[in-house]
Amino acid sequence: MLPRISPNIGLQSNLAEPPLAAYLRSLELIAAYDQAEALPAHEYRFHGLSDRVRMLLAHHERRCDEVIAILARGGPATVWQVTQELSWSRGWSSVTGFMRRAVLAEAGAHLRHLADAGMVAVSAAEAGEPDRYASVT
Repeated sequence: MLPRISPNIGLQSNLAEPPLAAYLRSLELIAAYDQAEALPAHEYRFHGLSDRVRMLLAHHERRCDEVIAILARGGPATVWQVTQELSWSRGWSSVTGFMRRAVLAEAGAHLRHLADAGMVAVSAAEAGEPDRYASVT
């Protein structure tokens, strides 16, 4: 829980549980500690956990909506194609190096979350090709 930024919740192949779903559940649990002072490892200490939780939940809901809109507008796409279309705080052209891997994993986590919720369909790829995602709405 950070006071200003959303942490990178990325898809990882070694996790049994989808990371974004687990993170969203953990936020709901943290909201119960609204009277506590947050002592994050980065940035600064703060109060108002339930307000921050609401902000983070809204952020991820907007991100999911954005993913669905990209797929509805452009049709089936790979994680990479969706990632390039998402709005990043610094703009896609400024996302370089390791951060490209991080945002790719984050977009993948959102796609997996939406697929698990039945809002996005996944087409299994041919050997050597990436999976493609499509909006089901």
